[in-house]
Amino acid sequence: MICVHCGLCCYDFPVVIIQNKFIDFEGEDANDLPQEAFAIKSGNTPCPYLEWEGDNSKCAVHDKPWYPTTPCYDFGQIEDHPDTICRLGAHVKKKIAEGDTRYNYRFKCESFVEPKTPEGLIDGEIFGSSQG
Repeated sequence: MICVHCGLCCYDFPVVIIQNKFIDFEGEDANDLPQEAFAIKSGNTPCPYLEWEGDNSKCAVHDKPWYPTTPCYDFGQIEDHPDTICRLGAHVKKKIAEGDTRYNYRFKCESFVEPKTPEGLIDGEIFGSSQG
């Protein structure tokens, strides 16, 4: 899949990422890292490595030699061919061009405020879930 750099995946989707203290890993295979090197970035939260060049998203770790061996690299929607443009990204870019601000992930990232965790939350409980 060809990413169009809209920021949707890096903001909205939960993905496995490398923790910051392991970013300077010099190897070429992320699988050589210890298990504690990996963390799950929750959904509706910008990835800590998400940067912007104008309205195009950019990942601060994509140029690392180990990046192609990470779960994040393999994350993507199912397409028929690896050279197919991401349909979700194309839709987001179209909506931004039409002036629909709900799809402007750069603005969402710039205005993101870390959510507060309510007191008394039970370990393993999902904040905002309807589990009862």
